[in-house]
Amino acid sequence: MGVEKDGKVVFIGNIPYGVSEEQIIETFARCGQVVNFRLLHDKETGRPKGFGFLQYSDADAAASAVRNLNDFELMGRKLRVDFSNDGGSTDSAPAGYNAPPPQPTMNGQDNRPAQSSALPPLPPGADLPPDLT
Repeated sequence: MGVEKDGKVVFIGNIPYGVSEEQIIETFARCGQVVNFRLLHDKETGRPKGFGFLQYSDADAAASAVRNLNDFELMGRKLRVDFSNDGGSTDSAPAGYNAPPPQPTMNGQDNRPAQSSALPPLPPGADLPPDLT
């Protein structure tokens, strides 16, 4: 998806890793007609990077999304919504945005360096604590 300079494309950051593209589109469709949404993935791991770009049919809908959905809480995380200003490249976040740290996998097969987390990886077959997904 090419980024247009007419204000129809918004950047969405801090997207929870468990959310589907359909859930994002459904949430953002409240502000106007969604033309396209692209969730970026890491080329090596295939995992979502935690941000994407959404295109509306008109600039007013995009402005409404920025006004009304910035800091909107989705699955326990506050989304960052702003106009896209990345100059046409949708492979990176706008300047000043730090993607959320990768979440640990549940099966213990994670090869990334250990990071502090509120919930350590669970052993295979263990149930999640209440209120967690």
